[in-house]
Amino acid sequence: MQANKGNLNKENTLTKIIYYNIIFLLSFISIICLTFITYDFFSKKHDKSNRHFIKSDFKRINEAIKDKRFLDEYVVSFYPDYGTNVTNLNEKIFPINGISNRKTYFCNEQGYLSNYISDRYGFNNPDNVYESKTIDIALIGDSYVQGACTNEYTIRNILTKISKNQNNIVSFAQGGAGPLLELAYLKEYARKYKPKHIFWFWVGNDLRNLQDEIQSPLVNYIKYDFNQQLVLAKNKAIADENVMSYFQLIQPESNSLSSINSKKATYKEKLKTFANLNFPRSINLIRTIQSQILNYQVINKKNKVITREEILTRTLPKKELDLMKIAAKQVMKELRTESEKWGADVTLIYLGFGGFNSKPYIDKKKYSYSNELQRNLLKEIANENGFSFYDLDKDIDSTFSAKDHINGHFSDSGYQKVGELIFDSLESKFK
Repeated sequence: MQANKGNLNKENTLTKIIYYNIIFLLSFISIICLTFITYDFFSKKHDKSNRHFIKSDFKRINEAIKDKRFLDEYVVSFYPDYGTNVTNLNEKIFPINGISNRKTYFCNEQGYLSNYISDRYGFNNPDNVYESKTIDIALIGDSYVQGACTNEYTIRNILTKISKNQNNIVSFAQGGAGPLLELAYLKEYARKYKPKHIFWFWVGNDLRNLQDEIQSPLVNYIKYDFNQQLVLAKNKAIADENVMSYFQLIQPESNSLSSINSKKATYKEKLKTFANLNFPRSINLIRTIQSQILNYQVINKKNKVITREEILTRTLPKKELDLMKIAAKQVMKELRTESEKWGADVTLIYLGFGGFNSKPYIDKKKYSYSNELQRNLLKEIANENGFSFYDLDKDIDSTFSAKDHINGHFSDSGYQKVGELIFDSLESKFK
C-alpha cells in the first residue's frame, strides 16, 4: 500500500514537472514571439516617418479597376503575359509594354498607390526627354527601373538630379520584363535615339522570366532583325488597342463581384497590406516556415490557381537554369550586335534580389544558388562581349539600412541610395 502511494506520488510529481515544463516552454515561446513581433513593428516606425503618404483616389489596383473612371481617365500598369493577358495574337502588331500618354496606376508598397503619366511610348518618363532627339543614357530593366511603388524616387529621376540635368536619361522598363522583352525595348524604342550609354539591369528572376519569353512572340526579336516599328504612333496605337481590349475584358469581371464578396475582399486586402507594411519580418518568417518546415508547395495543391507572383518566384531546376544560361547568352550577344550599330557603351548592372544578404524578406536558402549563378553568369557575359560590369547588389548590401528595404522593391530612401551608388560607381559615363 505504501509502495503504491509512493509510486502514485512519483507519477504525480512527474506529471507536474512535465506540466510546468510545457507551461514554461509555451510561455518562453510566446515571449520570444511577442518580442520579435514588437521589434518588427517598432523597427519600422522610423520608416513611416519617411514615407510619402501621397493623396490618391485608391489604395489598391483592384479598387482602381473597379471604379467607373477606369479606362476613361486612367489605366493601370500592364505587363504583357502572352499566355494570359494579350488578345488577338494573330494580329501583325502585339503589345510589349503599357499604354502611351495616360495616367497609370502602378503598385502600393509604401502606403500609397503610386502613379505616373506615361510618355509617348508607354514608359515612366516625362515626355520631353524625346525632344532632344538623342539620349545620353538608356536604362533598360524591369519594375525596379520602371519605378515600382514610388512616385518621385525613380532611378531615372535620381540620376538626372544628381547629374544636374546634364544628361538626357531615359528608362525603357516594365514590371515583369525579362532579358528578351528588354531586348525588344532596345530594338523598338532606344534604337531610334542611339543612346551613348546603355545601363542594362539584371534581376534575380530574369532567367525565370526568360523561360516564358522564349515561348512567346518575343522570340522573334532574337531570331532575326525583327521590328514592329512601335516608335510610329499608328503602330503603337494598334498595340495600345490590344491592351485596352484586355482591360475591357477584366473590368466587367471586377465589377461583377457581389457587395458582400467585395467587402470581404477589401477587408482581407487591407489586413494583408497592414501586415506587410507593419510586420514584414514576421510575415517573411511565416512564409519561410510554410515553405521549408511544413513543405508547403502551392503548386502541388489540387485545383490551386497559381498567381503571377507565385509563378515568378518559383525556382527553376538546375537543368532548366543551365538551358536558360545558354538562351541568356544568345540574348546578350544580340544586345552587343545591336549596340555596335551606333557604337553604344554597354554596362551590365547586377541588381539581383536588391541586396541579397541585407534584405530580410528573401528566402536565402531557396535563392542562394540562383543568385550566385546569375551574378557569375553576368560577369561571364560582360567579359565575352566587352561590356562593363557593376555589382550593384553587393554595394546595396554594404550601404543599406533597415529603412531602405521594404517587403517588395525599395523604399524612397532606398531608391535614393541606389541612384547615388550607380552614379558614384559609373560617374565617368556621365557628362
